[in-house]
Amino acid sequence: MNNSMIAPVLMLGLALGVFGCNKPADGDGAKDPAGAQAGDKKAAAGDGKHATAVEVQTVSRAPFARTLQVPGKFTPTRTVRVGVEVPGRLLELFGEAGSTVKKGDLLLRLDDTMARAQLAQADAAISQADAAVAMALNTARRSEKLFAAKVIDRARIDQARMALKQAQAARKVAAAGRKVAVASMLKLRVESPVSGVVMKRSAELGEIVGPGAPLFVVGQFDKMKLVLDVPERDIGSVMVGAPVDLTVASLGDRQLTGSVTRVPRQAHTKTRTFPVEVTVDNTVGKTGGKLRAGMMARAALVLEKLPDQVVVPVDALVDEPTATLSAVTTVVFLAKDGKAQRRVVVSAATQGDRVVITQGLRGGEKLIVVGQRRVVHGDRIRVVEPKLAPAKKKPSAVQAPDLANARKPTDGKPAKSKKDTKPVALVN
Repeated sequence: MNNSMIAPVLMLGLALGVFGCNKPADGDGAKDPAGAQAGDKKAAAGDGKHATAVEVQTVSRAPFARTLQVPGKFTPTRTVRVGVEVPGRLLELFGEAGSTVKKGDLLLRLDDTMARAQLAQADAAISQADAAVAMALNTARRSEKLFAAKVIDRARIDQARMALKQAQAARKVAAAGRKVAVASMLKLRVESPVSGVVMKRSAELGEIVGPGAPLFVVGQFDKMKLVLDVPERDIGSVMVGAPVDLTVASLGDRQLTGSVTRVPRQAHTKTRTFPVEVTVDNTVGKTGGKLRAGMMARAALVLEKLPDQVVVPVDALVDEPTATLSAVTTVVFLAKDGKAQRRVVVSAATQGDRVVITQGLRGGEKLIVVGQRRVVHGDRIRVVEPKLAPAKKKPSAVQAPDLANARKPTDGKPAKSKKDTKPVALVN
């Protein structure tokens, strides 16, 4: 290559090199606005972490009651089975099932023909004994006079006195016989031993009945009994006289109040629960007498009352495993100076969604109740207001057509609405 050709080539290479140096390198070009904004946000965060949104609740002290929710079934406080003591034919029957009876009301009467004859025989025996006593008494009095006049000896007067005693004893036997006849007569009449309601009647007129089988079942409904099966772990906290709140679903979730009237000493052998009895007033002034046998109720049995306790939502507690994974530590997180503060606590009684804290918290502190599982000790936090209930979804155009602007079809096809029929996004 001669010198005249080399010079132009060198000049061309030099120009290309200068142009290449001025061209932006791949990836280093003009500034990216989005990248600059991200960098500004990162710098604003300080340590590179965004503040976690949390909801807090002020820790306060309040009374706390631990209750046991137990279902139960109502039964009358007293149920009496009534039958006959002697066999006989049913002559009269009173008290239909469901009717109200008072103590002493006649329920049934057996045929008393034989009993009346026995009573008449007893009355005749008493009359005969009275005559014998009168005769023996007169004889004894005459003998006393004759003995005083020394007409008869002592043996005769002793005989008269003995005859009087025998007549008087026979009179007592006759009187006792009459009492037996009257008692037999009374056994043919069966009266209600209590005031209540006839729950069952299993007899008909003309039947021959005997002792053993109950013919009537009478229950007292002015007070109702609710039997609650209490677990073994809670029976020690149940005391006689403790108030019990009841909810009766069959009466429109009506709220009633009862009291514990019996705490058994022995548990069921199969269920290992204790049948605790609760009594509820069923008079007209309390329930209108609407409680019936067999109705179900749900009872809230108060096991423990604590007057002044730190009570927090149970969801605020976080269980952290220990280093050996053999146990857990219960902690909560507090909001303090814009950061999450970890605190070990000790919990006690729990009732529903509330729990008593015996150690680790005091009133007035800000407890994180939402977002506590997304933070660790020292994390930056941002307290937000509690979320409201989600708004109802708005219907789409297909679900709620514009009936006001719809046209009547003219060609057999449905008319389109004047509004845009594109689906509308639902708002959550």
